[in-house]
Amino acid sequence: MARLRALTIEMRRAASAFEPDRWSGADCAAIAEELSAAANACLAAAARAAARASACNTRRDGSAWLARVSGTTPAEARAALSTIAAVEGCPATAEALASGQVSLRQAHQIAAAVAVEPGAEATLLEVATTRGMAGLRREARRITLGARDREQLHAQQRRARSVTHWVDELGMIAGRFRLPPETGVRFVNRLDIEADRCRRAARRAGSTEMREVHAADAFVRMVAGPGARTVGRVDVVYVCDLSAAARGHTHGDELCHVVGGGPVPVSVVREAAVGAFVKVAVRDGRKLLAAEGPQGGVDE
Repeated sequence: MARLRALTIEMRRAASAFEPDRWSGADCAAIAEELSAAANACLAAAARAAARASACNTRRDGSAWLARVSGTTPAEARAALSTIAAVEGCPATAEALASGQVSLRQAHQIAAAVAVEPGAEATLLEVATTRGMAGLRREARRITLGARDREQLHAQQRRARSVTHWVDELGMIAGRFRLPPETGVRFVNRLDIEADRCRRAARRAGSTEMREVHAADAFVRMVAGPGARTVGRVDVVYVCDLSAAARGHTHGDELCHVVGGGPVPVSVVREAAVGAFVKVAVRDGRKLLAAEGPQGGVDE
């Protein structure tokens, strides 16, 4: 214990005295990687220590105390403690977390997916170390959503749809929305088309602003009322196995999802297919053969 405390104190002093300008770019890249891994390991160790302190009644509310000493929110501290408990059933993930190979957030994603598909731990760890948090989140979401009953999932999505807004620290109106895949994909596809249009016009006028700025302009045009512009046809592509479409629900690993979104019930695809352009493809293992292109599905 004394050795660990001494090492952490020494590490903090070395980090505070670090001067990047004195090192080459390659050296700084190597140092950044090592410091990031060390930070992951230290945060995990702190969470493990906080969990033990709470269990021993040394700190009655371990999450509140951890939030205070680590400068995080209580929700983030609770998530850290929850992750420490969850990875007890994932030994490889627990080892990777302790050594700093993965972060607490990555370990949380892995543990949640492994709870649904126990044999996925090795694959998820590889994804975490090679494709980062974004790739891991996509793979974990594929596993967890794929295991859900689609009708129940869709009902939960419908109940969870929301739009919230507030005034941020700059006095700007900020917001967040959550939409089911069949409506959300249509909305973001339309927004992307209009954002690209705004961006092209701005670039022609000499603007160097980032795309997200033009996306904000596009959003205002879409919802501003009578003066809003339309973007023409917007496609929503559904993929559904023919047997599932005929049966009315999926079995096993049969496909039924929105491209760019997530799984949906067969009933949603059936409803969307009325009056839509339908494209049929023949699937053989991992090969997909279709005269009209590689993607089979329903274009709405």
